Amino acid sequence: MNHEEIRIGILGILYEKFYEYGERPLLTDNVIIELSAGLDSIKVNKDITYLCCKNLILGCEMIGDEQHPSHIRITEIGIDFVERVMSHTLDKTQDEALKQKLNLILNGSNPSSRIRRFLDLTNSYSSHAGLIMNVVKKLLKESSSKSIYLSSIFGFLTSVAIC
Repeated sequence: MNHEEIRIGILGILYEKFYEYGERPLLTDNVIIELSAGLDSIKVNKDITYLCCKNLILGCEMIGDEQHPSHIRITEIGIDFVERVMSHTLDKTQDEALKQKLNLILNGSNPSSRIRRFLDLTNSYSSHAGLIMNVVKKLLKESSSKSIYLSSIFGFLTSVAIC
């Protein structure tokens, strides 16, 4: 998995769990396991730190020499980001059959399953596999200018708090 796939995977898990369990933070190690058992945890932790710096997730309780938070949860900015990824992907999709299916998913009443169904569907269309990653990459770059200002004022510690 590349960085964009890991990042949208983390955000997808946290988005889904937010709508199932509320704002309760999740163990970072459990999120890594759910993401994919074969991934290098050091690489995933770097992406977790990146998402914290972007204010898309909130990391909680960094203890001792840990280089990553022990618990994480999605922020309101992260929820908005995931929803923008889904709507931008729908807008950029050229395949009408896929567009109709995505539209049904995005207008569904169950937000906790929305991201999972969205990612499963788009991944099943091999010709559109890179579409989400391009949208993620573009939106992360657009959010850079906004989060650079916040990060310079508040620093990384705004993303690391006691939840």
